[in-house]
Amino acid sequence: MKGIICYYSGSGNTKLACSYLAAKCRAMDLGLFNIVRDGTPSLSGYGIIGFATFTDFLGVPFLMQEFIRRLPAQNGTPAFVMNTYGYINRENAP
Repeated sequence: MKGIICYYSGSGNTKLACSYLAAKCRAMDLGLFNIVRDGTPSLSGYGIIGFATFTDFLGVPFLMQEFIRRLPAQNGTPAFVMNTYGYINRENAP
């Protein structure tokens, strides 16, 4: 099976996590797609689609939200989400 991970990485940590996942997943061929550099992907032909991003103020960055909104519907294609974060100061957390 062929899959793709569409990622948005600010510091490089999300890209590193995606690269690790793609290298360790032997059940399928996972390609990486940088949503900032690579534009809009053609998602036809993929058996699974992943979305990965960092946490921005305890939520999904606006750029990733807009990227997902612009994608055409993928009826019946399984998808997964991966979220990374670096640090939350407990004194300032809600």
